[in-house]
Amino acid sequence: MSDEITHARVGCGPVGVGLMAVLLGCCVLLTIGSGLVILFPGPVVDFFDRDDDEPDRLRAALGPNGTPVVEPDSAEDVGSASNPAPIGATVEGDGLAVTLNSVSRTGSIAGTAPDQGLVFLILDVTIQNTFSDAKNFNSYYWSARDIVAGENYDDEKSIRPGDALIAGSLGSGDQVTGNVLVVVPADALVMRLKYDTSLLGGDNLYWLYQPSLEQSGATPIATPDDGATPQP
Repeated sequence: MSDEITHARVGCGPVGVGLMAVLLGCCVLLTIGSGLVILFPGPVVDFFDRDDDEPDRLRAALGPNGTPVVEPDSAEDVGSASNPAPIGATVEGDGLAVTLNSVSRTGSIAGTAPDQGLVFLILDVTIQNTFSDAKNFNSYYWSARDIVAGENYDDEKSIRPGDALIAGSLGSGDQVTGNVLVVVPADALVMRLKYDTSLLGGDNLYWLYQPSLEQSGATPIATPDDGATPQP
C-alpha cells in the first residue's frame, strides 16, 4: 500500500511542474503586455482596436455620379459591423451605452492641420455605465474604416479638441460626454466608426457616417451602365 502511494505522488510531480510552468508563462506574458501598454500605449491600442477584424461585413459601392451605395444587413443587430447604427443612435454593449451624438469635419484644430489629403472628424460622444460596477472608457478605443477604399484609420492622440474626451472610470449610472478626434481621408465617402468597450475582451460598437460629395470633396464619377461599381 505504501508503495502505491509513493508511486502516485511521484506520478503527480510532472503534472504539477507543468501547471506551474503554464501559470508562470501566463504571468510573464501579462507582464510583458502591461509593459508594452505602458511604454507604447498608442501603437498597442491601435493594433487591438482598429476596425480590421471584420472588414468585409459591410459592402459599399460607387453608383452614378460617385454616390456611395451601402448594403447593411438588416437581419443583424443595429450597431453591429454589418449593420452599423446611424449617427445619433445609442449602441449598448459590455455594460456601456454609447451614443455618437454628432460628427463634424474640420481641416485644423488649434492651428494644427493633419497631413495633406486628410481631415479631422470630431466625434461628439456620450458614454454611460449601465452596469452595476464601475466601467472604464478611453478615447483611444475609437477608430474608423473607409468602407469604399477598405482602409483603417485611428484616433488622433497628439491633438485634443475642445471638451476632449480622454479616459477614466464611470460609476454605475454615471455618464460622460466629450469630443474625440479621428483622422480620415478628406474625400472618404463612407466611414464606419467603431468603439471598442475594452482593449481586450470587450464588445465592438459601430456607426455609419456618410458625408456628401460636397463635404468630402470627392470627384463625381459616371459609370457606363449607370449602375453601382463595386470597390475592392
